[in-house]
This record gives sequence, structure tokens and C-alpha cells, in this order.
Amino acid sequence: MLKPATGTVRVNLIGWLKVLALPLFILPGILCFVLFPAAQPDEAYMTMVTQLLPTGVIGLVICVLIAVLVATIGSSLNALSTVFTNDIYVKKMNPEASVKKQIQVGRIVVVAGCVIAVLMAIALDNVKGQSLFYIFQSILGFLAPSLSVVFLLAVFWKRLTRLAVNFTLSWGSVFSLTVGLIYLWILPKDGNPYFTWPHPYDFLLHFRHPVCAGYRHIAIGQSA
Repeated sequence: MLKPATGTVRVNLIGWLKVLALPLFILPGILCFVLFPAAQPDEAYMTMVTQLLPTGVIGLVICVLIAVLVATIGSSLNALSTVFTNDIYVKKMNPEASVKKQIQVGRIVVVAGCVIAVLMAIALDNVKGQSLFYIFQSILGFLAPSLSVVFLLAVFWKRLTRLAVNFTLSWGSVFSLTVGLIYLWILPKDGNPYFTWPHPYDFLLHFRHPVCAGYRHIAIGQSA
């Protein structure tokens, strides 16, 4: 049986590994800016690979990137299938499901996950004028209010209940993502003289404060 102290050490280790990985994302961009000032920001890594490495090593780097991408996609789909089958289908929908039925449901979930991923890729491609990194960070920014409110209340307020956490995370994420989708895809941004679209960072900044306050009141109300 896993002891609480051991679990805490492992969680801290994973957290520090995440922190140590941050320079690996930042340093290539800084070095590329110094060595190749004319390079595009979203092409920094590949610019350094193609300009500084010999031909054979370039091929090896590309193979490694493809292998990592395939492994990441495979592990994500496997995690999606496992969580849905074990935690939702078996526990909530069909507790008497056989192993064969669970495998069948897992395969269906994998296919559905692939279709959803393709549709998301097409949708992200329709966001003109924004890089994939910016879109990813924007989505995280819209998800941050509900996550931060639940985390802070769980740390500093002992009366927070599981119902309040689930309610705030579920409906808060749905609301925040809906606002994010409207912001990124639906409402006009350019070419409309009657509509002034706020800068992305200004919008996120003004969006987070009232939404965090609203989520806080909802969580406290659900815990009462």
C-alpha cells in the first residue's frame, strides 16, 4: 500500500521535473533569436536544426520528433479510452459489462477520440493570424479561472465539499470554454468598423477577474 509520504514525494518530484523542463522550451527560442534574428518565432527550433546540424543528424531529429508525436497521441488515446471505460462506462453505465464488451467500448472511444482530434485540428486551422502556441495558451487561459478557484479554496478553506468542486470544475469549464470558442472563432475581429475587438491579453485579463469571483461564490454556495 502506498504511504501518504511516498505519494507526496512522487507528486513533488513530478512537479519539479515539469519546472526543469521549462528551460528546454525557452532556450531554443532565445538561442535562435541571438544566432538567427531574422527567423520566424514559430520556426525557431527547426531553423536551428536545419542550419546547425549535418544532414544525417537532421533526419535523426525528425524521426525522433515523429516518434515522440506518435507516442504522445497513442498514450493520450489510451488514457482517454481507459478512463472512460473504467470510470464512466463500467461504474456508471453498465456495471455488469464483460471484458469483451469493455474492450469493444474502449476501441470505440479511441476512434471517437481520433475523429474529435481531427475536427479540433481543422477548427484550429480556421483561426487565422494566430499561431498554434498562442491558441493553446489562450485555451489554458480560459480554463484557468475554474481551476485556480477550486485549488485556492481547497487549500485555504476547509469547508469546501466534493460537490462544490465537481460543480465548479464541470460547469465553470463549460462556460469558460464556450466564451473562448466565441472569442476565437465566432465573433468578428477585423474589418468591422462598428466593432472594436480587445487585445487578446486584455480580454483574458478582464475576463478572469469577474469569472473567478463568480466561481468563488458558486463554490462557496454549493458548500454551504
